[in-house]
Amino acid sequence: TEGYKHQARFWYPMEGGFESVVRAVAKPLPQERIRLNAPVKTVRKAGTGFLVNGEEFERVVSTVPLKELAKALDDVPEEIVRAFDGLDSTSVASILVAIDEPPRDDRSWIYFPHASAGPFNRITHLSNYSPANAPEGKRSILAEVTYRGAPPDLDALQEQVVDCLHADQLLEKDRVLFTRAFTNKYAYILYTHRLEESLGVVRRFLEDRGIDILGRFGNYQYFNSDQCIRSALDFA
Repeated sequence: TEGYKHQARFWYPMEGGFESVVRAVAKPLPQERIRLNAPVKTVRKAGTGFLVNGEEFERVVSTVPLKELAKALDDVPEEIVRAFDGLDSTSVASILVAIDEPPRDDRSWIYFPHASAGPFNRITHLSNYSPANAPEGKRSILAEVTYRGAPPDLDALQEQVVDCLHADQLLEKDRVLFTRAFTNKYAYILYTHRLEESLGVVRRFLEDRGIDILGRFGNYQYFNSDQCIRSALDFA
């Protein structure tokens, strides 16, 4: 099927994977102003500005998940805490599979709506996106497994994913070179009955505090990466 028309044609970096998009955005900026591995522990209002981890700033534009931002704020009323708790989501385990054979076809990704096919919701043929995504004569698959609550046993999950991909005739087990597993706590927004009300309360509270919010989980909008970049440019 044709699926979403805006996904039928897209650009992908030749080298560096999708991370190269982020690096390209950051490249013209003063590098000393970019801080990595700097988790936000506290955000406090201080006069006309803010104290973030005890350091003074004139303005706060947050893109971190709203539930994580809530942990950094002080003096949050109980009803606001309940509103933050009303923002539900699912997590994802990403299983990367390296395979000792060249790409079989030109497919980009495949969705799996039936549990009988395996634990994954979708697989992506990353080596089809760019020849630099795998060594010559090799290919790679990314399998995404959504979950709620505590992460699954990743060792067992990697074995299960390979077994199911083999059963689905998407690879041969004896061609698998290695696998890797990663988790992301915030993957997909859950549109529950209480989401709209909770989100409205949270947004009004943050607006009153003078905190701007952006991003998929930073503003709880189901945005893809291009929409996140567009919204950031519009905001700036």
